[in-house]
Amino acid sequence: NIKSVTKTSAGTYQIEFTSPMGQGTYAVVVGTLNANNAFDAYYESRTDTGFTVRTYNVNLSTDESTYADFAFSFAVFATNSIPPKGTTGTDAWGDCAGDGSINASYNIDSVTKNNTGDYQVVFTTPMPTANDAVFGGVNTESACFGVETFNRTISGFDLRIDGTNGSPQDTDFSFAVNATNAQLPNTVTQEQIEAAINNPGLSAWG
Repeated sequence: NIKSVTKTSAGTYQIEFTSPMGQGTYAVVVGTLNANNAFDAYYESRTDTGFTVRTYNVNLSTDESTYADFAFSFAVFATNSIPPKGTTGTDAWGDCAGDGSINASYNIDSVTKNNTGDYQVVFTTPMPTANDAVFGGVNTESACFGVETFNRTISGFDLRIDGTNGSPQDTDFSFAVNATNAQLPNTVTQEQIEAAINNPGLSAWG
């Protein structure tokens, strides 16, 4: 449901929907994609036709930020907007402890801790493309700087948690994955309908 993404200036991108949302009342999740512990992204200026994403670089020694170009992912959720026919919800998600053990998940085969704050995620069923959107967040009260994902393939991705001063840190975390062309068929059987009911996409958003 994205018509266009237009870069308007350094680190500033205008997102335009194909089908408008209702009155700008929707949730946006933005995540950065590169293995760099000194940048982040956020959104602003939501309207029914789109919103703005800004990516910025942070000088960790001075704590000053500057808008700069970085790769990013985003997802939009709205209760009063109908998604395009044939699309589906979240294709994989996980809730994990700092040691990499999985508390709960969907379509996740394994999460392996490679080093402090560094994890490798493997899907049970591969994505149809490596151009998926991955979002992460920490599940504990801490001074974490952010969650970064990189080395994305159809089989999985790497995830790193940056703590104070950008150094890797172990902590509980969650993530979700949306694939660009994973679709339900335009016509479905009763069995497929029941499977979709038993395995829904996002259960809550805000």
